[in-house]
Amino acid sequence: MGHQANCTRPSRPVALTSELRQQEGAAPAVARYPTLDALRGVAVIVIVVFHCLLAVPTTSGRAADRFLQGFVAVLPSALDLFFVISGFLITLILDRTRDADNTVRTFYIRRALRIVPLYYGFLLFSEVFLRYLGPTDVGAPGSMKWEWLFLTNFIMAFRTPAAVGSLYPHFWSLAVEEHFYLIWPWLAVFIRPKRLIPICALIAVFSLTGRIMMARHGLAYAGWLITPMRLDGLAIGSMIALMHRHNPGLLKRIAFPSLLITVFLGPPAFFLLVMLLGQTSVVQSVTAGTVGGPMLGALIFGSVVAVVACRNRSDRSSGPVGRALKSVGRYSYGMYVFHVPIMVIAFHTGRVDQRIPLHGYAFPYRLAFSLAILLTSYVAGLFSWHLYEKEVLRLAPPYRYSLQNASAVPAEA
Repeated sequence: MGHQANCTRPSRPVALTSELRQQEGAAPAVARYPTLDALRGVAVIVIVVFHCLLAVPTTSGRAADRFLQGFVAVLPSALDLFFVISGFLITLILDRTRDADNTVRTFYIRRALRIVPLYYGFLLFSEVFLRYLGPTDVGAPGSMKWEWLFLTNFIMAFRTPAAVGSLYPHFWSLAVEEHFYLIWPWLAVFIRPKRLIPICALIAVFSLTGRIMMARHGLAYAGWLITPMRLDGLAIGSMIALMHRHNPGLLKRIAFPSLLITVFLGPPAFFLLVMLLGQTSVVQSVTAGTVGGPMLGALIFGSVVAVVACRNRSDRSSGPVGRALKSVGRYSYGMYVFHVPIMVIAFHTGRVDQRIPLHGYAFPYRLAFSLAILLTSYVAGLFSWHLYEKEVLRLAPPYRYSLQNASAVPAEA
């Protein structure tokens, strides 16, 4: 948003000046939440480690390896943190710019410049330079049309994950977010916030109910992937953003108690359910995880984001760990795009082995491999941001306000 808005400055109350300066390019339209950058960094680290641990399977039945295998099963919940943060920030932007000229059009242009160049650039690169990897990695002939159309999650749900090849399965979550962006801006801008908050709650309940119904028909995995059944995190993040904007007092009162309740009561109740079902069937145990896991993650991470939103947003130094996580959060999109292809290429060259047990234990190698992929994908994301993504974003138009709308911009507290 580093562009000057081309609008006439009328005389206005002093209280409006700070907000309008933000909209005209002196500062972002939405203030940054540094802690959310750190949380995004945590989420992408967990996801990268999860995919690394899957790619380097255990080699023994020893207790340490069995424990690690069970630990791996809970790591995908980090995706729900991504969804909650995305719903929160996107809805915050849309709500604060609802009085701008052509809000939805500007939003779509800005979002496309953020997501599409890197994503399509990678797809084009893989079409040209990675076809040598073969159908196991790049998918069957013609299968890449699903990636180009942002439909990876649907083809994985109703065919098989192998249908998209090993280079692209992580793009299913990106497809969910893109589908959310198709509809949500229209609702967020044209429906009054007080009506939109209960709509968010209904969407979350609908997603959970849909997963339950699909699981009853043997489609639990499909329900875990397709967009209508994965909107609970995005909806809860959006609801928190609306409460933060329009009822901050209520959000401040309930944020921390909600965090305590969800953290201390949610996981034990969930794991008890999984254990009880697991005594009947492993399939039922896994089904419980795919059905209830996203909602539990959305509630826990939604409470975390609510607490963060209610705290001071100043970007004071938070120590080396905090600064490192914020740096990872900044490059998280590039890291997410590149980390799976980096693993696939590493394995394909034959220079990296998927199984190197040390004294019969797989854990040391799996840990070392995860750290190596984390570092490599961080460097790739850093170069991608500074040499490509950031330059493309210079083309993003600012949110502009006409004379009539400029006088209606709400004052910043």
